Amino acid sequence: INKKGDQMYALLAICIALCPTRLDENIHAHLREKYGEQLSKMQRG
Repeated sequence: INKKGDQMYALLAICIALCPTRLDENIHAHLREKYGEQLSKMQRG
């Protein structure tokens, strides 16, 4: 279950990098905590 959750968060991070949109604060905080560096790299290009 944890692995599937991690996969879903990783996919969400990719989607947010490609098409930025407003997220729930809890989800956004979790993404920043877990994938912050990768997310910023994807958003920069």
